[in-house]
Amino acid sequence: MSRKTPIALLAGWLGLALSPTLPVRASDSKTAGSALQQTGIVSGQVSNVATRSYLEGAVVALTGTKRTTTTDPEGRYFFSGVPAGQVTLMVSYPGLDSREISVTTHAGRSTVHNIELTSAIYRMEKFTVAGEREGTAKAETLQRQAPNVKNVVSSDTFGNITDANIGDFLQHIAGITGDYSGPDVRQVKIRGVEGSLNSVTMDGQQIASSNNGTEGRAVEFQQVSLADIETIEVTKAPTPDMNGDSIGGSVNLVTKSAFNRAGGRAFNYTVGFATQSGYMGRASRWKQPIPGFSPSLNFGYSDVLGEKKNIGVNMNLLFHNQPVGGAVITQAFENRLTPGPVYTSTVTRRMVHGATRSRLSYTTKLEYKWSERTAASVNFGYNFFHANNDTRVHSLVTPKSLATVDANGNRIGGGLINPTYSDNITRVYAGPGSVSTVNTTTYDKSGRTYVLNPAVRYRSEGLSMDYSLNYSSEATYYDVSHDDDKFNSRPKGAVTFRLPNVGWTVDRSSDPVWPTVTQTAGPDIYDLNNYSGLVLNQNDRRAYDTIVGGKFDLRKAMSMRSLTWVKTGVLHQQQSRKLWNDPHRYNYTGPDGILGTADDNLDLGQFQEDSYISTSDENKYYKGRGGVPPWPNNYGIARHQKLHIFHLLK
Repeated sequence: MSRKTPIALLAGWLGLALSPTLPVRASDSKTAGSALQQTGIVSGQVSNVATRSYLEGAVVALTGTKRTTTTDPEGRYFFSGVPAGQVTLMVSYPGLDSREISVTTHAGRSTVHNIELTSAIYRMEKFTVAGEREGTAKAETLQRQAPNVKNVVSSDTFGNITDANIGDFLQHIAGITGDYSGPDVRQVKIRGVEGSLNSVTMDGQQIASSNNGTEGRAVEFQQVSLADIETIEVTKAPTPDMNGDSIGGSVNLVTKSAFNRAGGRAFNYTVGFATQSGYMGRASRWKQPIPGFSPSLNFGYSDVLGEKKNIGVNMNLLFHNQPVGGAVITQAFENRLTPGPVYTSTVTRRMVHGATRSRLSYTTKLEYKWSERTAASVNFGYNFFHANNDTRVHSLVTPKSLATVDANGNRIGGGLINPTYSDNITRVYAGPGSVSTVNTTTYDKSGRTYVLNPAVRYRSEGLSMDYSLNYSSEATYYDVSHDDDKFNSRPKGAVTFRLPNVGWTVDRSSDPVWPTVTQTAGPDIYDLNNYSGLVLNQNDRRAYDTIVGGKFDLRKAMSMRSLTWVKTGVLHQQQSRKLWNDPHRYNYTGPDGILGTADDNLDLGQFQEDSYISTSDENKYYKGRGGVPPWPNNYGIARHQKLHIFHLLK
């Protein structure tokens, strides 16, 4: 038996697809030709009177027959082989009044009849609709018509997602869990399956992902914008036509189209600002023109041009800057197998001063209609994301073991935790294991994403064909030393200071969440001169991911009693990933430039941040509970490393 090549099989499928959707019942060819001369074609578009938007998924039925169709994204319906004369169309759409419309058809000709739907709610006197959430009804319609387990959500469903992070949007959908990186939803889990096992596409084409500068496969939503998205389709179980990387599910982002509206030119914009109570972190003037207030701008333009109204333009521009900051505390307690009080062995006080996130997005979609059935489009998108991270952590840690004390309560051996502890009071003795650690981390994370998708689509009664090409590229940059940076800024890094042999008391009686910490023994933990072991870590790293491919999809409805169709397609895709990593570790050597000598810890107080501006969070949570930790100036330390003596350990 000979083997058929994929091309031969595809040709067979095309032959099946291009065969008539409805069989011709005639005794001979002459009768068939006569029958065709007695029929015509009825087509048109279904729109909403109030919003001037075309309705995808509207049900159009030819009364008196079993023939029914649903409209495409431009609201188009199409019936061929309609008997000449008077016919009746029944049109329905969720939330709008159904209509029966009589149409006169002519033999051998095409009749175009556009249909407008409305609802009584739009005719109420003295009633103003500020903003119709029609996208929600559309999404529910498409979800109901989907053949598999799928959520279809309009981008206007949850209102204005200010920073346009798609991850923030997706976490509102049932079965979706956000995977946070700081305050941002970085990835999502579908039915509990992690992001690396889910695919993310735009108009059906794979989106590149540099995965936060790692070897992972998950798409980072920090570097994708919601600005030009019309609907989001979430498939929660893989189907035969999905890519093999969709084990958990798939997220498909459907972009906006100028032909989705009957209203012609549209221009919309939002102008606002973002702020956060208690935050006064650092930011450049273009990010915060007014200290503490960041701009949020969104502009959209859509139009249909040309004498034949067959050229569509849709453009979107977004800029948003989000300040982030605040105080966080974590505590580690005794692990007990029996009921009773527990001691506090670790107190970590964390301040997030930076992580100011900026997102810039620009998209353009150009469309051209060759005919009512065939259209071509080119979609281009550019996204830029930047976060300047500045996280400060102060930890007091002691081993989880109790001390041995004499009759007067003095420690004579054992661990470093006073055995007379309670749920509210823990006393820690000074010793080598009782350590105060200050760690601050600053770096610039930036990234850019390009998407270019040319596509051609063909639609007729019962048949749809889509051809498309795809180019998607994403890069992530972690710039610390700023020797060969992608984001111009000052050198930064991760800095660590360590001070052992200190004692303290943790008092949770007045506030169990944020306790009062009082030092009781050892060198002053609030003076950086008492610390030792200054270490500076700088790790510049980058990742690049590129996807190039093309696909062909075909779907043919079959004339059967139940809704049946045949789908096939061809996909070719090539993906490449490049990683670059350049870590450096520096130990402070003191004025003599020799590591391991007495002056290695001399005058470390010079690196304490004198110009430090405390926030209201710190005034509230630190000063009344032991004082603000001795935060070092990471920018000053990184600059000092470039100008003076540090010892490099690779």
